[in-house]
Amino acid sequence: MFLLTDIWKEYRKFQYVGKHQYITLSNLDLEPGKTYRAVVKFCAEDLCFSPVYGNGITVIVNPPSSGNITVQQVDEPNHHQLTVTFERMYDPDIKDHTEAQSVIHYYEWALGDNVGIHTIWNEIDNATVVDKEHIQFVVPLNNSLDFSKCRQIFIRGYNKAGIWSTISTEIKTCKVNDGDSLIVSNSVIDAIGIQEKTMDGTKRDGYGHDIYLEENGRWDESDVDYTPYKNIISGVWPLLRHKNYTWAVIDSENLDITSYYKDDAKLQLKDPCSHPDSIKCGFTDKEYVNIIFNVNEELEHGKRYIVCIHAPRTEIQFEKWTEVLEETNTCSDGVTVDLTPPTPGHVWIGIDPDKKYQSSSSDIFVSWDAFTDVEEYTKTVHNSGIKEYQIGIGSTKGGTDVFPYTIVGLVNHYTIHDVRLQNGHEYYATVKALDFAIRSAIADSHPVKIDATPPEKSDKPITIEGRHMSDMSEINACWRDVFLDKDSGIDHYLWSVGSHPGHDDIIPFTKTTLDCGVSAEDTNIDIHEGHAYFITVKAVNRANLISTASSWAYIYDMSPPVAGHVYDGSVESALSYMKDRDYQTDVKTLSAYWEGFHDPHSTIKSYYVSIGTCPECEDLLVNQDIGITYNYTLCHMHLGSGIRYYTTITACNTAEMCTSVTSDGVIIDNSPPTQGIVLDGVDVYDLEYQSLRRYLSARWYGFTDPQSGIDNFSWRAGTKPGQDDIVKSTHLPQTDLLVEPDLPQKLPLGQRIYITIKAYNKAGLTTEATSNGFYIDNSPPSIKVKPYLSADVGSIKDTSVVFRSTIKIQWEVEDKESFIQRQYLSIASHKGGEFNTSSTELNGIVREYTFSQLDLHDGGNYTIKLIVCNGAKVCVEDESRGIIVDSTAPTPGMFAIRTDHAANLHRHVDGWMTWSRYKLWISWLGFTDLHTGIEKYSVSIGSKYMMDDFNKISGSPQEFLHNQSGIDKHDEGFVQTFEVDTKNLAKFENVFVSVWAVNQ
Repeated sequence: MFLLTDIWKEYRKFQYVGKHQYITLSNLDLEPGKTYRAVVKFCAEDLCFSPVYGNGITVIVNPPSSGNITVQQVDEPNHHQLTVTFERMYDPDIKDHTEAQSVIHYYEWALGDNVGIHTIWNEIDNATVVDKEHIQFVVPLNNSLDFSKCRQIFIRGYNKAGIWSTISTEIKTCKVNDGDSLIVSNSVIDAIGIQEKTMDGTKRDGYGHDIYLEENGRWDESDVDYTPYKNIISGVWPLLRHKNYTWAVIDSENLDITSYYKDDAKLQLKDPCSHPDSIKCGFTDKEYVNIIFNVNEELEHGKRYIVCIHAPRTEIQFEKWTEVLEETNTCSDGVTVDLTPPTPGHVWIGIDPDKKYQSSSSDIFVSWDAFTDVEEYTKTVHNSGIKEYQIGIGSTKGGTDVFPYTIVGLVNHYTIHDVRLQNGHEYYATVKALDFAIRSAIADSHPVKIDATPPEKSDKPITIEGRHMSDMSEINACWRDVFLDKDSGIDHYLWSVGSHPGHDDIIPFTKTTLDCGVSAEDTNIDIHEGHAYFITVKAVNRANLISTASSWAYIYDMSPPVAGHVYDGSVESALSYMKDRDYQTDVKTLSAYWEGFHDPHSTIKSYYVSIGTCPECEDLLVNQDIGITYNYTLCHMHLGSGIRYYTTITACNTAEMCTSVTSDGVIIDNSPPTQGIVLDGVDVYDLEYQSLRRYLSARWYGFTDPQSGIDNFSWRAGTKPGQDDIVKSTHLPQTDLLVEPDLPQKLPLGQRIYITIKAYNKAGLTTEATSNGFYIDNSPPSIKVKPYLSADVGSIKDTSVVFRSTIKIQWEVEDKESFIQRQYLSIASHKGGEFNTSSTELNGIVREYTFSQLDLHDGGNYTIKLIVCNGAKVCVEDESRGIIVDSTAPTPGMFAIRTDHAANLHRHVDGWMTWSRYKLWISWLGFTDLHTGIEKYSVSIGSKYMMDDFNKISGSPQEFLHNQSGIDKHDEGFVQTFEVDTKNLAKFENVFVSVWAVNQ
């Protein structure tokens, strides 16, 4: 019903809605400005309670109506504000003026100029009511406003339906017919020329022409804030007459140029060229300038540039007076470079972007994501880089044949009323955004199809399986082809079960996209046997319009036969402890029997049997009526190996209520398991030898049976493949590992022992595999020659080496039974030493090895340890004799001779260091070797240094063993005294004696 003056009039009659707590009404023709309310009453059959009324809803379709607006400015030191008074907005369709004003929800304000808005929209939260028609609020300001441009205050009012209207007024009068204007432009005005064109007449994007100002001419163009050109910046100062100007273009990256307040710290440069952000400067005698930027120095998109000038104090001499023009230093407020059109946002029709249909044929609601422009660079004087949006509606993408482009301001949604949209046609919304550089971008929505008619109903009925309802979870209701919608198609259905047509008191309306085979998911339903029930279906098209249909009455019978048990196999083959068979080898015959089916209310009329490869399938035998019998055998078939066959028995009573029970299936398996591989031992590799005589182990893999699977294993061991003369056949569970640690008898020596594994599948078929066998070898390897130092590398004497980094070792080992499998070498130092290496593993055939990259210590005594293991893993070890390392020569000594040195060293031994014709008596001392000691000395007598031509035997130095006794010179050791035989020395004037020591 709707409200007419103070009386509610009925608009639409009562309609049954079931037990729903909400309803959606469509195809209404509501009048703007009127209030409507819903009335609900609860009824049981024909008895109804008193109705309950809603509080009503008012239809608001048009923007609020607005009135005048006035502004008073307060501009005092430390006190700046605007006092704004405006007429209250109201709805134009509501006749009661007070009520029309009450539907206005809230107001917002913003500051701007005649081009766009500077600030964001701010909600008016400090408003006061002046009178019934006017509202006043205060806009606080941080400083005096800059009136070099026309500044405006904007007010936007929203009604409670979200529709708005915008009003604005000039804060100061911008244009006057008589007198001076209250708007005083900057001395330097940013300007742009016309766009360049190419040779063929097309516009050249991003390039503009010069401006021109006649001498003492008037400039009528307003200051610009944006330029679409990257090749030129122009400025004009028409009120100056100095005829001598220094100009500069300054990048405003580090300047605050976005304020709409008066800038007390505005740039005043005596030398604009010296500014650190100056990108170009020069001189001119004109009252304008065109600064050209070449290809490599073009202006950057998104940046803001200002033009600054300096004019020195100038005196102009006229015929009868002298005009003094004071020095001028000033700048423009800047221009932002915008080289690209706005970036489009996403556009869609309706509230939900995914909806592609609507039912209204007169209204269309368009939404879009905000387009973006140069405001992302934060170098613009306006809050948004978009100047305005335009919206159009067309029957083709990008078209505006239905609703032409209309300016809607800076918003992101808009509702268009009273358009004629044809049912079944598609429409597109196009949003065009214009920026302040007069560049535009367009975005189109996806098409929305108009569907103003609900789904059509055919004369086909809503059906279920069978004549009665038996189980709500298996009623399989079907309404295919009952509904048809050619425009938008059916989106979903709402179905219910009730005690009357259209009711849902048994199963509430449930959403589904199916049109057949639909059953209830909730089995806890209060339903009574023998009662009649109706199925009601509501078809909802994609425009959310609904049509309803109900079935005829169905009687609910919930007494099917009680289910029994179905067993695979025949009665004759059943065992007392196992009635059902899971596997069989017969591929020709399939049998089943059953028991326990009965019906407490009626009798079983007949049994049906079906056989298939899945539960309740009929791919082997379709459902067959076999009457009253309790077993069935299907013969002369070709059953597939590995396939599980299920037998389904259906018992039906006289009320056509049936109960089906399916056996758990029987798998056909007429093939033995796939033969696997048996490995001796449990290591990664197969075992060829072992030393233990009461231990057996094996592992295996590859025994598989794809049909019935492996059930168990058995094993045996013998001296020939497959024999059991060592261990008789023994049962094993499902495993792949065998370990027998304590055999009752010892395993034989010298004979190969074989392990046989037999695999059983679940059908009783078997296959077996035997290992390749192994031998028992309980004797260790023999080390014939223990490790010793090889003379090939760095060894001059046995058990010693002169290299600290390399040692070559040799040895001899053998094992005639199981051969040498692996060896380990390591180096150990003397007891208490710090040098120990980790073992180096070698294969069984190696008999020598060279250690390299060692760091042995001089004087150290090292041993080489050798561990030898045979194929039976029996190991023996031994070590070498001690090896001494000495890589350094002895310390040189000196002759024990008397000297006339100031220090008397007392080295001379009486009777030595003399000579005769064929002999020398020589003494020396001081030769030492800290690591191994001195073993012997070699003496050469010659005519030159280190020559031995005076030796008794030329070419052969004489050797003398080191003497550990004699005259002790303490720190310098024992004096060594030796007689050296020589040739006749009488005829030689000079004799050279050379002595060198050899360590051990």
